[in-house]
Amino acid sequence: MKQMLRFALSSQACSQATCKDAFTYAAEAGYQGYHLVLGSSLKETELAEAKRASQEVGLGITSVEWVRQSQSSSDMKQELENAIEAAVALKAPKLVIGASARPVKPAEMTMYFQREAQIIGRALDSEKAQDIEVCIKIQPQTLAHDHYSSIGLLQLIDRFSAQLILDPVELCMHGADYSVTALRAIHDRLGMFVLRGAKHTTDGFEEASLSQTTLYLQQHLARLIEKDFRGFLLLGTHLPDSHHSLQDTIGEELRAATEFVREITESQP
Repeated sequence: MKQMLRFALSSQACSQATCKDAFTYAAEAGYQGYHLVLGSSLKETELAEAKRASQEVGLGITSVEWVRQSQSSSDMKQELENAIEAAVALKAPKLVIGASARPVKPAEMTMYFQREAQIIGRALDSEKAQDIEVCIKIQPQTLAHDHYSSIGLLQLIDRFSAQLILDPVELCMHGADYSVTALRAIHDRLGMFVLRGAKHTTDGFEEASLSQTTLYLQQHLARLIEKDFRGFLLLGTHLPDSHHSLQDTIGEELRAATEFVREITESQP
């Protein structure tokens, strides 16, 4: 019997709500986890508020995401150390790292990955980070038009026994071109999957409901189900415009996603 997929709500959906309300809405709707995106400045009071809300509501912080603010090596090191401390303070088991843009020229790839891997590796070698699992976010620049970028990415995550977080809609909306072979290899490394819809237009793509999506998400999820995916499906990264309350919108996102996944599961042999 295949394991049921789990859903986590991104804090990006709740930017206009109090921390306590955000956790309450997510828990009442039926989410199994909460994904906290860290701001540019980490304040101890905000971290303490998130930890308290998680405990009071009974909804765990399953992951925190570090949004890179600088491309310089020295700033990157300090930002990453701060993010690790935040993950430890919140008892979040997973830290999402937004990988920077990749060089397109194969000749530059090895040196680039060695430098970035060294910075990340030193931060993760600290005693504080021993119980944290790393998940590297695939950005449009990560899978360039040649397959060398995906090869380098896999080398990077192998260096840390890391996983990946994939948002197929983000890749398509930014015109990323990735090979089927690379995507199949990456599917086996996924720790999180951003679930949202988009459809083809004459100019490219535009966001749409899951029921209207034409991005082959069904095939993506069918493969995850087949592989007994144990990560989280992430909702709420891009909420649609709605005249309803935030609480109702969050609940509808989960209902639509649950139905979308149920249809795929029932079609499995």
